[in-house]
Amino acid sequence: AFNPQYTFADTVNAIKHGNQNDQSKRVIVEFSVEPRDHMIVRVEDQGTGFDPEDIPDPLAPENIMKGSGRGILCMRNYMDDVTLGRASEGGMEVRMMKKAVRSAS
Repeated sequence: AFNPQYTFADTVNAIKHGNQNDQSKRVIVEFSVEPRDHMIVRVEDQGTGFDPEDIPDPLAPENIMKGSGRGILCMRNYMDDVTLGRASEGGMEVRMMKKAVRSAS
């Protein structure tokens, strides 16, 4: 089953980190569902963006005890596919895909 926790966490991160809590900037959240197959969630902010390769490894010994910095790691472990990239008009775009769980019947 889909748990929206990471979608909402990423939205909060887009507001806090991407848009720097600037209330004049927007965060766009889109859901796309292919019934019985998968769901895609897209979150886009209007911040300055970042290079995903520059994100410190949250599992490195020096980062293990930090209280933040695990959002992308959690998304990548929970979702079936996560893509990070620059949004078309600046900022960042995160696309998360979760495959449908098929029941045995």
